[in-house]
Amino acid sequence: MRSNKLQLFVHLVWTTVKREPLITDEIEGAVYRCIGAKLVELRCKVIAIGGIENHVHVLLELHSTVSVAELVKQLKGGSSHLANTLAGPTRGFGWDDSYGAFTVGVRQLNKVKYYIDHQREHHRDGTVFAEFEQTTDEGD
Repeated sequence: MRSNKLQLFVHLVWTTVKREPLITDEIEGAVYRCIGAKLVELRCKVIAIGGIENHVHVLLELHSTVSVAELVKQLKGGSSHLANTLAGPTRGFGWDDSYGAFTVGVRQLNKVKYYIDHQREHHRDGTVFAEFEQTTDEGD
């Protein structure tokens, strides 16, 4: 029997509502683990998850049965619910409605992974790559 063959690497980026610094040190690890667990549940391969206080980057290998839109919906929904539970309802954690999704070639995987794994340093040192940070055509 034949099976689907797909090798599609995707770099996702999305921000918190109004780019507020809502991803605190207290909830960051749990939020990233939640995103990772949801990726595994959806049979996607986790390559990297990282970010700073107001946005997150995810690098993954997409499974053939999942659309990008549904994947992002699941990742944002589950992690937002968890963040609100951990931070408390008065913090009003939420993700912005938009996101960026970019295909990544096999040869670029290590570069993008390194970038995601070193988000804090890139933002602190001003070595942010614009093409990795945009979530919409306007850079919002």
